This record gives sequence, structure tokens and C-alpha cells, in this order.
Amino acid sequence: MPTIPIRIRSRPAGLTLVELLVTFVILSLLVGLVLEGLSLFTARYETVTRHFRTAASQTLGQQWFATSVRGIVPYGRIARRFQGDAKSFTGITLEPLHAEPGTPVTVRWSVASDEFASTVVYAEYAAIIDPATATPIVEWHVHGSEDASLSFQYAAGVPGVASNPVDAIDAAIDAALARGTSRSAAPPAKWQDRWLADGAETARTPRLVRLVADDDEVVWTGHVEPSPMPFTNEEDFL
Repeated sequence: MPTIPIRIRSRPAGLTLVELLVTFVILSLLVGLVLEGLSLFTARYETVTRHFRTAASQTLGQQWFATSVRGIVPYGRIARRFQGDAKSFTGITLEPLHAEPGTPVTVRWSVASDEFASTVVYAEYAAIIDPATATPIVEWHVHGSEDASLSFQYAAGVPGVASNPVDAIDAAIDAALARGTSRSAAPPAKWQDRWLADGAETARTPRLVRLVADDDEVVWTGHVEPSPMPFTNEEDFL
């Protein structure tokens, strides 16, 4: 029986033009999706990183401010007592940010403002000296604001709550005796824009110091630890 030869036509090697076009289109779509995903991830990562840096900077500034203010102590010499106004305050602290903790040094917090922004500056001096006659050993720009101007405020106690330090009680007793009436409570503390060191205040240091914006938003708050005795050194006996 004669055999019938069967010819199998082999497919030419490689891809046809249509298959190549389809492959290129699929690869282009995949590359586009990958690039879009990377772009989206990069944008989200930059946003998260920016918010993290901002939050970390604000938290660190608040911590530095609270630490420095907490260590402020009353000083015996009138010329070097705590002094503050809306744009700066100067005092002696036992918790400096640059020197070793427990070292009494002069520190100054100030607000530098222009028509565009406000910047909070921390300056620390090498010892207990007059800042007007010395150069700080460190000067750091701790915080900045482009939305509102900043200022400092001071309080002798918790605002809205009657404070009762010994001097306030004595003053209330004297006032009551002068009026011939019974003892009256000390008046509630109020926030004020200036803390004088010329004897006008009943206390040599405030109990609270805060940084506020012009829209009354509280930026930072620091609490001064009460000290039973003024800080003294050999200069007080000269």
C-alpha cells in the first residue's frame, strides 16, 4: 500500500509583527502602571516625611522651652532678676540647653519679627552675666511662623484661679486689716505682657510663661518651678 507523505509546515522562528506590537503595548502599560505607582508612593512619602519633620520640630521646641523655663530661679541682685516683655525674656536657669544640667547660666528667649515671618530665638550665655554686655555662646532659631506674629506672656499663678503664695496672703491680710474687714482671698492670676524686676511684682519670677500668636493661639507653655529662696552668690555680699 503506497504511503502518502504528510508535510507539516513549521512556524517560522520569532514573533510576528502583530505579536510584537501586542507585546510592546502590554509592556508599555505595565511600565506606566509601575511609574505611576512609584510617583504616587513618592508623593505620599514626601508628605508624611514633611508632616513628621514639622511635628518633631514643634515637639522639640516645646520641650526645649519647657525645660529652660522650668529651671528658672529667682536671683538676689535686682539688676539680674527675671525680666520679660512681649518680645523677649531673660533669666537665670539651672536647666540650660547647651551647658551641663544644673549649671546656672543666663538665657534669653526672644522673638525676631519682620513683615514676612516671626522667629523664636534661644540664646545661652556662659555664666550669670548681663546679656547686654556679653555675646551668647549659642544662639538657635528654634521656631518660626509665617502665619501670625508671636509674643510672650507671663502669669503669677494659674490664670482664673486665686493663687495663695505667702506674700499674696500677707498682702491680703494687710489689705483686710486696713479696711477693718475679714481676710479676703488673693485675686486670680492674669496673663500680662510684661514682668518687671524693679520690685513692682510680688514675686521675682512668674509661675507661667507662654508663647502665643496674635490670634490668641497658645504655641508653647512653660511652668517655673517654685524656689523658696532667691539664688545668691558672692556678688550679693560685696
